[in-house]
Amino acid sequence: MAITLKRVFIYEKINIELNFYGTKENIIFKAGDIFGILNISNIRQQLVYFDDTEKVLSTYSTNGGKQKVLFLTIKGLIKIIAKNKKPIGIELCSWIKNVIQEINSISYTELEQLQNTMNKPEIIEKQEKVNSKDEIINCVIKPKKKEKMSPFDEIMKQEEIQYIYIYNTDTRKDVPELKIGYTKNIKQRLTSYTIVCTHGKCELCESVPYVDIKTVENYIHTMLYKYKIKSEVFQLNIEKAKLIIMNVINLIRIVAMDDDSIMDMKLSKIYEEHCRLSNQPKTIFIQSLKQSKTEYNEQNKKEMNEPDTKETSMNSKFDEFVEKFCIVRPDVETICKDIIGQHRLWSKNMKKEVTMAFKSYLDTRFKYTRLHNQGKDQTVYGYTGVKLIEIEHKRSLNPNDMETFIFEKCTFSQGGTILKSTLVNSFIEWKQNVKKEITEKEKDELTAYLKECIHVLYSTVWTEEGSGQGYYGLILKSQTKHYKTSSTSKKVYKRLCETNVLLGTWDSIAKAAETEAISNAKMSRNIKNNIKMNDYYYSLE
Repeated sequence: MAITLKRVFIYEKINIELNFYGTKENIIFKAGDIFGILNISNIRQQLVYFDDTEKVLSTYSTNGGKQKVLFLTIKGLIKIIAKNKKPIGIELCSWIKNVIQEINSISYTELEQLQNTMNKPEIIEKQEKVNSKDEIINCVIKPKKKEKMSPFDEIMKQEEIQYIYIYNTDTRKDVPELKIGYTKNIKQRLTSYTIVCTHGKCELCESVPYVDIKTVENYIHTMLYKYKIKSEVFQLNIEKAKLIIMNVINLIRIVAMDDDSIMDMKLSKIYEEHCRLSNQPKTIFIQSLKQSKTEYNEQNKKEMNEPDTKETSMNSKFDEFVEKFCIVRPDVETICKDIIGQHRLWSKNMKKEVTMAFKSYLDTRFKYTRLHNQGKDQTVYGYTGVKLIEIEHKRSLNPNDMETFIFEKCTFSQGGTILKSTLVNSFIEWKQNVKKEITEKEKDELTAYLKECIHVLYSTVWTEEGSGQGYYGLILKSQTKHYKTSSTSKKVYKRLCETNVLLGTWDSIAKAAETEAISNAKMSRNIKNNIKMNDYYYSLE
């Protein structure tokens, strides 16, 4: 017997209608209905790897005639909810589970009676007013004892799931301050943070198997002790924190496996990777595991050799970049965001994997720390021992309107980003201020000019105004945050004697003297008399 049953799902006092289709044995749901409740877009893209047991393409009568519609089976519903891990999905699972159990517990006659009753407008209106989702069914049938557990019992209830999470307390900071902890009610925990941290964001939320979650949290905190700034708050790169925590959670998941053979294989792979990185000999235990899993390990060796070649190739590219664009010496420093941005512009590669690999390369070769020269409106972090060579941006001899606008209203900044729409609107405003007409052709010419410019990169960018198509390496002067300095002091420049290459800049003689650990008077005399200090000198120009 085919069923079409309409029920109302109540979540945070919001009533959401959901239709049940199929038969008692095989209940299915419209994929569009489920994705709408979970607020997920791109239905077909999300279901591309689902098989016939998880999705069904069926002809369905609509107001526009018969159309092919995608439906989700119970197995597919479980998979999509587990994949997205949204709190509303867990409550939806629990609610659907109860409805299915009640449908399976009644006869076909009672089901037909229930179906006819439930689809009446007055009954639906009544259901929306009650808080209990089972009140209407209870008035039609008597509840029966549960005889068999449904597939939804495989999904843990929300109060039973324990999570390790990373919460970025302020996304505006260059170096994030991350709250790392555990909870058994992620929705309630994040709600409390959003009230206090208006610019916060949840960066990671991973469920952990049934172990002592407090012990896992303490272990992670111990590993990250050198980044700790206060209780459960750590100051480190987001991707680095994710990598560390995911490695811990994955190891816990492997040990919790029921199949010992698969667990041994995965542990063997982890141990071999450890031996490769630490250059230590393998133990007899690993050798015995390899004998029982020869084919697996041969394939594993091939997989592990490929990243080595790729890693060596990437490191050689990183070495080339540092040699070409940087000065390497112990008395210089550079902002982390700027050097990563310059590498992105040079390599023309915006992939996250490349950026993280370059960040790891910098962390290994140079020291990541709070910079001595704080020249912004917030604390600046970067690397000591390396500095970007200053790049001089020059206008052409006969600049057009696009070039004039770029040099008057914008600044080339390695770590800067700007949306294309924001730049075009500023160009239009500038043309109006100088009383010049703007045409659609000029907008296209502005885009073409910047695409050919080697100092910017056209791609998808993320800015304070949102995300979209835009440019790396460029920022409006009006968006530059000013740093208050002394109005009477003179800027001091540190340069190499032979090449006059700029090594550093200070806002006053006092700050430059502090760097050299000498008195202000002595620094002033050195500047006035052009006295060389080792292979460099200080000047006011």
